[in-house]
Amino acid sequence: MSYYISEQNHNFIFTFNGYLDDKTCIQLQTQILTALKRAKNIIFDLLNVDYISSMFIHICNLAINNVKAENFNIINPSLNVLKIINTAGIRCS
Repeated sequence: MSYYISEQNHNFIFTFNGYLDDKTCIQLQTQILTALKRAKNIIFDLLNVDYISSMFIHICNLAINNVKAENFNIINPSLNVLKIINTAGIRCS
């Protein structure tokens, strides 16, 4: 798993690659929570993500609670990842 974070004017884009399993998400959580303190808008780009765990859904919910749902988005999920996101009730473009 690899990731890249870009920021411009408190707008964060997190670009992830690979599997977002529990172990990976626990490692990412601290960095994501730090960014959430300054974020106005958050986008999670999942173009190259093949799997997400319930821990990633938890991180999404933390982001939504921090910036409000209208300022959070997930883009480019695969069909399988999109099914999980939709089941969790998270909005996705």
